[in-house]
Amino acid sequence: MSINIAKLIHIIANIFFPHLCVGCQRPGQILCLACQKKLKPYVEDQAENIISVFSYQDKVVKNVIWHLKYKRADELADILAPVLKSQLAVFYSESYDEKNKKLILVPVPMHKSKIKARGQDHVLVLARAIEKLDPENIELAQLIVKTKNTKSQVACRDRNERLGNLAGAFLLRKNAPTLPPLSLSGHTIVILDDVTTTGTTLKEMIKELKKAKPQKIVALTVAG
Repeated sequence: MSINIAKLIHIIANIFFPHLCVGCQRPGQILCLACQKKLKPYVEDQAENIISVFSYQDKVVKNVIWHLKYKRADELADILAPVLKSQLAVFYSESYDEKNKKLILVPVPMHKSKIKARGQDHVLVLARAIEKLDPENIELAQLIVKTKNTKSQVACRDRNERLGNLAGAFLLRKNAPTLPPLSLSGHTIVILDDVTTTGTTLKEMIKELKKAKPQKIVALTVAG
């Protein structure tokens, strides 16, 4: 089944079987306004150059990410995008001081086998929703590919296993799809992911992205 057909089926299903809010289970919007306002913010100390917006300890936040990840609930990406975009403002001045310096939004990629199994890359869907809100100042660039089908970091027993699990898993593309080849000097790269726990994924991404010689690399996640 192609992705387009699967998306059409998803739309038709939503017409005949209306959403239940993933927070309160009331029919209507997939995340009602009342539950949107109750999402628990991330209040722990932020790691340097990493912004996590919500707390992954919040049950509703977990439900939101699960539905986005496994249920193709793209409507949640549209709900999350304005909140995430507002967090990017902290990086704007650093990139906008120079002419034509956009923020480069780089989603953490999934391995192609997982994309095939799930039908789409949910972080890429979220990145597209953010870029759509401000295409003049934010540019989505799939600069990294995932070359290893690794197991979930949560399933790793300790730090050494987590590091080994992701070692060499990410590779910088020789040519970015929408930018001149690796012409990132002076730009700020913002890595986008759904959840960060140990930060191992982001560290591996940063290590590979440094080869493109950007001005700065930061990270933005839905939850932490």
